[in-house]
Parts: sequence; structure tokens; C-alpha cells
Amino acid sequence: MTVSRSIRRRSARGPRRPGGFTVIETAVSAVLAAALLTVCLQMAAATARQRNTHERRRAAVREAANAMERLATIPLGELTPERAEKLAAAIRLDETLPGAALEIEVAPIGGGEGKGTVPFSLRENRDSPRVVTVAVRDGERPGAAALVTLVRWRYR
Repeated sequence: MTVSRSIRRRSARGPRRPGGFTVIETAVSAVLAAALLTVCLQMAAATARQRNTHERRRAAVREAANAMERLATIPLGELTPERAEKLAAAIRLDETLPGAALEIEVAPIGGGEGKGTVPFSLRENRDSPRVVTVAVRDGERPGAAALVTLVRWRYR
């Protein structure tokens, strides 16, 4: 009797369907896999861009700090905008930061009516305090802000 019960149970459930996936299930899973792969690739690309930007900024900080240290070795009386321009031209960024430019600005500390105005000449007041600005700009993105800007006040 146990044999006949199991036969009846199978036939009561209806005809047996073969196992496996239908075409619709396979298509839906392929679309989901493609969407997931697209998101993963976009995240990987964004991470690579962010890492590249971070590495360029680290290199820019290192180069700007090196330039600032070289400027610190120049005696205050000899630290002029012309001397800073010569130093900026001598420092090559091609190996560490292709396309980047180093800008050095030396200006006296004290007043001024607006940006770029100098209240007195550095040649006349050799011992006057100065503000030294070193900026590394990215040539790959013209018009963008500097990668890094360092400012130092020199009093002696």
C-alpha cells in the first residue's frame, strides 16, 4: 500500500515539470548581471581617477615644500621677485608632475590698496618683511585652482 500512495501523490500534483531555467529568467538574470557589472566598472574608474588626483596633489605638495625650503636659504635682503622667478624657472616639474607649472611670488608685507599693489619697493627696503607664495598649478586643467599653495612670512 505504500507504493500505491506514493504513485497517487505524484499524480495528484500534476504532470512533472522538467527542472532548469526558462528563457525569461535567464534574460532577467543577464540584465541584472550587466547592471551590476556596469556599476562596478564605474566605481573602479572613479577610484582610479581619485587615486591619480591624490598622487598628483601629494607630488605637488612635495615640490612646493622643496621650493619653499630653497627660498628659505636665500637671505632676506636678496629675496626679490626677480630671484624667485629665476628659481621657479630652474625647478623642473616634468618628471614628477607632467604639465604642471610652479609659480613663486615675493611681495612686501604691509597694506596695499588692492590685489597686486605693493606699498613700497623691495629694492628700497632690503630688510623689510616679505610674504612668499609658492603655487603649483595643473596644466591639464587650465583655469582650475592650484593643486597646492604654500605661504610663508619672512621677517629675517
